[in-house]
Amino acid sequence: MRILAFLLTLLLLQGCSLVAYREQIKLLQDISRDQAQIDAALKQQEKRFNHLASDVKKNRLRKGLRQEAIIAAYGAAVFCETIPSTGPDSAVSRCIYRPGPVRIFSDLVYLYFDEKLTLVSAEFSPAELLSK
Repeated sequence: MRILAFLLTLLLLQGCSLVAYREQIKLLQDISRDQAQIDAALKQQEKRFNHLASDVKKNRLRKGLRQEAIIAAYGAAVFCETIPSTGPDSAVSRCIYRPGPVRIFSDLVYLYFDEKLTLVSAEFSPAELLSK
């Protein structure tokens, strides 16, 4: 009788551990799915940056483009800041674009906008290397 009770208890405990393992496996599957979505978003960000950098280097970005149109085409900037105006029709904000994940040395694109949020100028800045 004691052996039967022991075996029954052992089976019940084993069932509880299977439930715990299932929850852990589900959590790992969810994390994996989330990581795949993050990887896809980073790839898309890098693709958009490369397109923007190419357009800036080839002078394809027209002055006077609205900031919304640039965001629709290339995505949002990583950072935008207000800069001092140097006169009429000068830039009052600078937005910085960079490729995917944060890297110490990476190419950057600077877009300058006036007070109406239209493009004044664009600049490509290649990555700086330590050996320089």
